[in-house]
Amino acid sequence: MTLRSGLLPLIRARLQDHPRSRVLDFGLPTTNKLVYFSRCRSRIFWNNWPGGVGEVLRSGGAGELAKVGDMKQFFIPGDTGRFDVILFWDYLEHISFPAARDLLGQLVEYYAPGCWVYFLISQSSGVPIRPADIDITLDHCLRYTTVPEARTAPRYAPKVMEQAMPGFQILKLYLMKNGVQEHLFRFAPGS
Repeated sequence: MTLRSGLLPLIRARLQDHPRSRVLDFGLPTTNKLVYFSRCRSRIFWNNWPGGVGEVLRSGGAGELAKVGDMKQFFIPGDTGRFDVILFWDYLEHISFPAARDLLGQLVEYYAPGCWVYFLISQSSGVPIRPADIDITLDHCLRYTTVPEARTAPRYAPKVMEQAMPGFQILKLYLMKNGVQEHLFRFAPGS
């Protein structure tokens, strides 16, 4: 399934306006994503190594996420760079609300001022048992590959997610044709 994104063009425009931005992608690495973001002269990092958050969730191990532990183990030792954009795709709806809050909290030291966090939350009644494999087309569309719906969707409301993300504010929301809502939050601690 391919769907037009309402928020990817905003992310790309921001990256074009701020060359050398750092993007952290929790999804699968793809050539299209690399081209899409690197054309903006951004550096993209993937959290996709064995035992990482993405792999745990894609293997259906959301219940094991607590065992993943401190997020620092997933970053390059000695790398003190902060991220300007973080892409969670549909992962947050595949973990419990407390686990999502903990995961987002563990990343606080990696948020650059003004960092944007992008994620998807389904507004329909069901979601696949595992996160979708999501790719980007070069014309701002998301290409989903997923298993059939298999469990009740948590349908986290944007304001509920904002409460789980101290220092973040809702920047923009966009409801796609398949009932999945794109979320874009901005890190602005103290405001």
